[in-house]
Amino acid sequence: GYHTIYPFFATTKCDLILSNPVFKWVHIGHLFLMTAPMMLGVGFTIERVVAITMAQSYEHVRTFLGPMLVFVLVGK
Repeated sequence: GYHTIYPFFATTKCDLILSNPVFKWVHIGHLFLMTAPMMLGVGFTIERVVAITMAQSYEHVRTFLGPMLVFVLVGK
């Protein structure tokens, strides 16, 4: 992405070097995008294990497990 498009806009050769803050933020964003699908699978597994152990009352009891897992796993 960056090294493909930015050379068209760079005015000096030093502009081609990726600055440290840009690298950190882009790298963190890419890590999040790569790991979010795996973490959601872990969340579904946890939710299903809890549902199986609470099979008698799971569908009738108000639970915040699903929204809490989404918040924890996606909001990390």
